[in-house]
Amino acid sequence: MDKSSETDQDGTIISQSDMSEISGKSVVLAVTQEDESQAFTNLFTEMDLQVQYASSGAEILQLLEDHPTHLLVMDMQMPDIHAWKMISKVREIEHLRDLPILIITDQASLGMTVAKVDYLTRPVSIARLRQNIWRTLNQGTASDDVTSLDES
Repeated sequence: MDKSSETDQDGTIISQSDMSEISGKSVVLAVTQEDESQAFTNLFTEMDLQVQYASSGAEILQLLEDHPTHLLVMDMQMPDIHAWKMISKVREIEHLRDLPILIITDQASLGMTVAKVDYLTRPVSIARLRQNIWRTLNQGTASDDVTSLDES
Protein backbone atom coordinates (compact mmCIF):
# COMPACT_ATOMS: atom_id res chain seq x y z
CA MET A 1 0.00 0.00 0.00
CA ASP A 2 1.45 3.36 -0.97
CA LYS A 3 1.55 6.39 1.31
CA SER A 4 -1.41 8.19 -0.33
CA SER A 5 -3.63 5.10 0.04
CA GLU A 6 -2.75 4.91 3.73
CA THR A 7 -3.58 8.62 4.13
CA ASP A 8 -6.93 8.20 2.31
CA GLN A 9 -7.80 5.19 4.47
CA ASP A 10 -6.83 7.06 7.66
CA GLY A 11 -9.03 9.99 6.60
CA THR A 12 -11.96 7.68 5.95
CA ILE A 13 -11.58 6.01 9.35
CA ILE A 14 -11.32 9.36 11.14
CA SER A 15 -14.34 10.78 9.28
CA GLN A 16 -16.38 7.71 10.24
CA SER A 17 -15.95 8.60 13.89
CA ASP A 18 -18.25 11.61 13.32
CA MET A 19 -21.72 10.14 13.72
CA SER A 20 -23.52 13.50 13.87
CA GLU A 21 -24.75 13.25 10.27
CA ILE A 22 -26.25 9.78 10.69
CA SER A 23 -27.30 9.84 14.34
CA GLY A 24 -30.96 8.93 14.76
CA LYS A 25 -31.46 7.63 11.24
CA SER A 26 -33.63 4.56 10.88
CA VAL A 27 -32.69 1.06 9.67
CA VAL A 28 -34.90 -1.94 9.03
CA LEU A 29 -32.93 -5.09 9.87
CA ALA A 30 -34.02 -8.46 8.51
CA VAL A 31 -31.38 -11.14 9.01
CA THR A 32 -32.12 -14.70 10.00
CA GLN A 33 -28.90 -15.59 11.81
CA GLU A 34 -29.23 -14.66 15.50
CA ASP A 35 -25.51 -14.01 16.02
CA GLU A 36 -25.47 -11.60 13.08
CA SER A 37 -28.59 -9.87 14.28
CA GLN A 38 -27.00 -9.30 17.69
CA ALA A 39 -23.69 -8.09 16.23
CA PHE A 40 -25.49 -5.74 13.81
CA THR A 41 -27.71 -4.44 16.62
CA ASN A 42 -24.63 -3.69 18.73
CA LEU A 43 -23.11 -1.77 15.80
CA PHE A 44 -26.32 0.17 15.14
CA THR A 45 -26.51 1.12 18.83
CA GLU A 46 -22.90 2.31 18.71
CA MET A 47 -23.74 4.35 15.59
CA ASP A 48 -26.87 5.79 17.29
CA LEU A 49 -29.22 4.36 14.65
CA GLN A 50 -32.86 3.49 15.27
CA VAL A 51 -33.60 -0.16 14.39
CA GLN A 52 -36.82 -1.89 13.40
CA TYR A 53 -36.69 -5.70 13.11
CA ALA A 54 -38.38 -7.92 10.55
CA SER A 55 -38.34 -11.69 10.12
CA SER A 56 -40.21 -11.95 6.81
CA GLY A 57 -40.79 -10.08 3.59
CA ALA A 58 -44.28 -9.14 4.70
CA GLU A 59 -42.90 -7.61 7.91
CA ILE A 60 -40.25 -5.72 5.94
CA LEU A 61 -42.87 -4.16 3.68
CA GLN A 62 -45.10 -3.30 6.64
CA LEU A 63 -42.25 -1.57 8.49
CA LEU A 64 -41.16 0.31 5.37
CA GLU A 65 -44.72 1.51 4.81
CA ASP A 66 -45.31 2.48 8.46
CA HIS A 67 -41.97 4.06 9.44
CA PRO A 68 -39.66 6.51 7.67
CA THR A 69 -36.58 4.44 6.88
CA HIS A 70 -33.10 5.38 5.65
CA LEU A 71 -31.69 1.89 5.00
CA LEU A 72 -32.84 -1.72 4.64
CA VAL A 73 -30.36 -4.44 5.68
CA MET A 74 -31.61 -7.91 4.77
CA ASP A 75 -30.60 -11.50 4.07
CA MET A 76 -30.42 -12.65 0.48
CA GLN A 77 -33.01 -15.28 1.32
CA MET A 78 -35.75 -14.56 3.81
CA PRO A 79 -38.13 -17.34 4.89
CA ASP A 80 -40.84 -16.14 2.49
CA ILE A 81 -39.04 -14.14 -0.21
CA HIS A 82 -35.74 -13.79 -2.08
CA ALA A 83 -33.94 -10.43 -1.90
CA TRP A 84 -34.32 -9.70 -5.63
CA LYS A 85 -38.08 -10.14 -5.38
CA MET A 86 -38.13 -7.93 -2.27
CA ILE A 87 -36.13 -5.24 -4.07
CA SER A 88 -38.67 -5.34 -6.89
CA LYS A 89 -41.56 -4.97 -4.42
CA VAL A 90 -39.84 -2.09 -2.59
CA ARG A 91 -39.11 -0.27 -5.86
CA GLU A 92 -42.80 -0.48 -6.80
CA ILE A 93 -43.60 1.80 -3.84
CA GLU A 94 -43.01 5.33 -5.04
CA HIS A 95 -41.68 6.81 -1.80
CA LEU A 96 -39.23 3.88 -1.40
CA ARG A 97 -37.74 3.81 -4.91
CA ASP A 98 -34.47 5.36 -3.75
CA LEU A 99 -34.20 3.51 -0.44
CA PRO A 100 -30.66 2.12 -0.07
CA ILE A 101 -30.61 -1.65 0.47
CA LEU A 102 -27.74 -3.74 1.83
CA ILE A 103 -27.97 -7.47 1.12
CA ILE A 104 -26.19 -10.01 3.33
CA THR A 105 -25.29 -13.11 1.32
CA ASP A 106 -23.31 -16.34 1.35
CA GLN A 107 -22.46 -15.90 -2.34
CA ALA A 108 -18.96 -14.61 -3.09
CA SER A 109 -20.22 -12.55 -6.02
CA LEU A 110 -23.73 -11.63 -7.02
CA GLY A 111 -22.66 -10.91 -10.57
CA MET A 112 -24.88 -7.90 -11.02
CA THR A 113 -25.24 -4.33 -9.89
CA VAL A 114 -28.49 -2.63 -9.00
CA ALA A 115 -28.76 1.07 -8.19
CA LYS A 116 -28.90 1.81 -4.45
CA VAL A 117 -28.25 -1.89 -3.63
CA ASP A 118 -25.02 -3.07 -2.06
CA TYR A 119 -24.07 -6.43 -0.64
CA LEU A 120 -21.72 -7.98 1.89
CA THR A 121 -20.59 -11.60 1.88
CA ARG A 122 -20.58 -13.80 4.98
CA PRO A 123 -18.79 -13.88 7.25
CA VAL A 124 -19.61 -10.18 7.50
CA SER A 125 -16.84 -7.92 8.68
CA ILE A 126 -18.35 -5.51 11.22
CA ALA A 127 -15.76 -2.91 10.16
CA ARG A 128 -16.85 -3.24 6.53
CA LEU A 129 -20.53 -3.14 7.53
CA ARG A 130 -19.88 0.02 9.54
CA GLN A 131 -18.08 1.60 6.59
CA ASN A 132 -20.89 0.71 4.15
CA ILE A 133 -23.60 2.01 6.48
CA TRP A 134 -21.71 5.20 7.26
CA ARG A 135 -21.05 5.85 3.56
CA THR A 136 -24.64 5.07 2.55
CA LEU A 137 -26.25 7.20 5.24
CA ASN A 138 -23.87 10.10 4.59
CA GLN A 139 -24.79 10.34 0.91
CA GLY A 140 -26.98 13.41 0.94
CA THR A 141 -27.22 14.19 4.62
CA ALA A 142 -30.15 16.58 4.48
CA SER A 143 -32.96 15.57 6.82
CA ASP A 144 -35.41 15.34 3.92
CA ASP A 145 -33.46 12.53 2.22
CA VAL A 146 -35.76 9.93 3.72
CA THR A 147 -39.18 9.85 2.25
CA SER A 148 -41.99 9.14 4.63
CA LEU A 149 -45.67 8.66 4.11
CA ASP A 150 -46.21 12.13 5.57
CA GLU A 151 -44.22 13.69 2.71
CA SER A 152 -45.93 11.80 -0.12
